[in-house]
Amino acid sequence: MPGPGVLWVPAYPAEKNRCFKEIETAILDKLSFVFTACSRFLTVRALFQTGTREIPLLLYLPEMPRLDPSQILTSDTCLPCPVCCVFPDRSTPFRPFFTGEEISSRSSNEMERIHLFGTLTTATGSQAELVEEDDRFHCPFLELSTHACRIYRDRPLDCRLYPFMIAYTLGGERVHLVLDLHCPPFRDDPDSARVRGHAAQLARFIEDQAAWIAAPAVRGIVAHPQETHHPVAPLPKLTGLLIGRGGGFRTLFPGDRRRFPDAQTSFTRAFLSHYLWRDRMNLVWKPFMDGLLLAAFEGGDSFIPCPPVGAA
Repeated sequence: MPGPGVLWVPAYPAEKNRCFKEIETAILDKLSFVFTACSRFLTVRALFQTGTREIPLLLYLPEMPRLDPSQILTSDTCLPCPVCCVFPDRSTPFRPFFTGEEISSRSSNEMERIHLFGTLTTATGSQAELVEEDDRFHCPFLELSTHACRIYRDRPLDCRLYPFMIAYTLGGERVHLVLDLHCPPFRDDPDSARVRGHAAQLARFIEDQAAWIAAPAVRGIVAHPQETHHPVAPLPKLTGLLIGRGGGFRTLFPGDRRRFPDAQTSFTRAFLSHYLWRDRMNLVWKPFMDGLLLAAFEGGDSFIPCPPVGAA
């Protein structure tokens, strides 16, 4: 049964109107915000206003599908390799990402969740918190002395995909499948027939699961662009769910801060005022007249949180 502050909604769009009427009857006097996303499933999120606190009403965590395509590299090749799972710095963007469900299955309490993933919530997923050892940083599930993965048979989707990754393009206008050239076996020939065949198989899987991947508890798996990302397949369906089809929108990156006014001059239009919602809402932008149009986009629905800001 759902715990306090959690409301589950039927997973069929046809139930939308009935669900909203029930929600409206129950919380109309305290409802301060509602956000919907309707694709394969319906997600309704709201905030209760109780005194000075705002409490999330709904956390919808869809069941994680199993990755059907086999991994391109066997464990005999992967596990002895010193490249994966060990990093030069703690904040590397290549830290493994765990979905909300994957976090729940690997942490039994809040303290363990903070220690392993640096988060209390399973609503948005999180990258693993790396462990410092011998002047290096490694995944908390890696035994550095033997380079053995303690959860290899049940490793997260992010690790099952690797050396392939789901990522935004450099400008943030599309989502595509990439091959990470950090992986030694593929540095010299990233466009081989073997890579292309496996990429096509993975792309089909990802597009079939696009609605699940676009959900708040999962979509953090989509990486920001890196120099070592080598494009191997487009993902148009996932792009449509995360960014939209047409309209000239692109996802909001931390580097887009320069496009926004300083917080001291306009807090409501400042970058941080909106980017702090990035885990809860999929923020996109595009140039508009003499400024920038910011929108929150989710599963085909969108709204504009403020008038155009910044300079295009």
